Amino acid sequence: MKRFQLSYRVKLILSISVISTIMLTILIFNRVFLLKDILFEKTISKMNTVGNILREEVVDDLLNEDYEKVKKSFILTSEQPFVNFVSLVNKNGTVKISSNDLLLNKTNTFMDSGNIWDSNKDTYIKSFAVKYKKQEYGVIQVCFSLLGMKNDLSRMLNWSIGLSVFTLFMIVLVAWVVSGILIGPLLNMKAVLNKVSTGNYSSKVEVISKDIIGDLGVALNDMVEHLDDLTKNLNIKIKNATEKLQEKTIQLEDSNKKLIELDKLKTEFVSIVSHELKTPMTGIMGFTNTLLTLKLTKKKKKEYLQIIDSESKRLYSLIEEFLDISKIEMGKMSLQISKANIQNIIRESIRPFKIARNVRIKTFMPKKSLILKVDESRIKQVIYNILDNAKRYTPPKGKIEIKAEDIGDGIMISIKDEGHGITEEELGKVFEKFYRCKNDPNNEKTGSGLGLSIARGIIEVHRGKIWVESEQGKGSRFIFTLPKG
Repeated sequence: MKRFQLSYRVKLILSISVISTIMLTILIFNRVFLLKDILFEKTISKMNTVGNILREEVVDDLLNEDYEKVKKSFILTSEQPFVNFVSLVNKNGTVKISSNDLLLNKTNTFMDSGNIWDSNKDTYIKSFAVKYKKQEYGVIQVCFSLLGMKNDLSRMLNWSIGLSVFTLFMIVLVAWVVSGILIGPLLNMKAVLNKVSTGNYSSKVEVISKDIIGDLGVALNDMVEHLDDLTKNLNIKIKNATEKLQEKTIQLEDSNKKLIELDKLKTEFVSIVSHELKTPMTGIMGFTNTLLTLKLTKKKKKEYLQIIDSESKRLYSLIEEFLDISKIEMGKMSLQISKANIQNIIRESIRPFKIARNVRIKTFMPKKSLILKVDESRIKQVIYNILDNAKRYTPPKGKIEIKAEDIGDGIMISIKDEGHGITEEELGKVFEKFYRCKNDPNNEKTGSGLGLSIARGIIEVHRGKIWVESEQGKGSRFIFTLPKG
């Protein structure tokens, strides 16, 4: 069950009301007791005054035994609003003269009331001794009414209570208004904090004072601004982290795809290697066995030995490619740097291809010698690998163009074929190891798929750059640069 909760403002008003009630109650009692003292003292003073005057007035009449005059004085006195009756009591305790005829010649039954503070009756009786020259004539007994005094006291009490109730109401009313003014900024702060809890940092507290509430408002505004900045920075960091995570995820997916593709290529490569190594080995073993078992003419023996030599060189070339790609990956490829003539390197590199499949090779080179410090054999290997690739994709009677030029800070060599071109999808893969383009027009599946990858590794070791430009139906152009120095 939910407990009933009072608002802070109501608690404050209740506290003020309780304190005010206690204070007003104390003031009422203080006022009543003070008023009671005043009324009692006033009543006593009035009693003494009336009694003493009356005593002085009737002494002579008593000496002259003019009792009628004394009685008239008693009657006149008893007609006062605060006097009930006046009697003369002789020494024997008998009422000799009285304003109340019912008391005449009877034994006096009224006793003096004593201390007025202790009187609980509506009347107060007090006696005044009548003496003349040490001779006592008895006492004048006056019965005073206390009703008027008690009525005044009751009226004053009621008025004080009414005034206190009105005062309490005004105090509560003023406290309610003032508390509303004082609590207003706190309620505003609460509203701002409620918005902040929902992520809205645009609201601010209006600071209208320089007291503790104003300082609290300023501190709250600073906190909201700090939270806003912190949230924005956190959101930016989360966004950046998310973007980086997405990038890493994409990279991971790409890497995974590449690994899958690489695994596929490796499988294919194993098959290729097995086939490529098996073919020359089969030829070597077959012709060797033939030479050993059959009697052949010198011409046949020479022909078979040339075939064995060709297949051995092919086998050696494959093994060299595998070793080169391994050295490149491990960063252990060593270079034999020396000054070399680029034109001569190109001429020597294209010599084996001049009669291949009726493909024409055309060179464009400046007359001025292009001299660089390079590993001559490795640069020949690069040109050979690119030409071998271009020859495969150039149709019969096609043309391959080789161009060398000085570009200021280095030498640029380009090799252009007239093949079908490379698709955009394959452009980024042609230099990957084991990769072979799918659109081989001659359906040649020979080759390890390492030639271009080795070419890239050799150029990068020379601190050069290599890339390919291609357009479908217009052939491909392989370009690499070698820096001077």
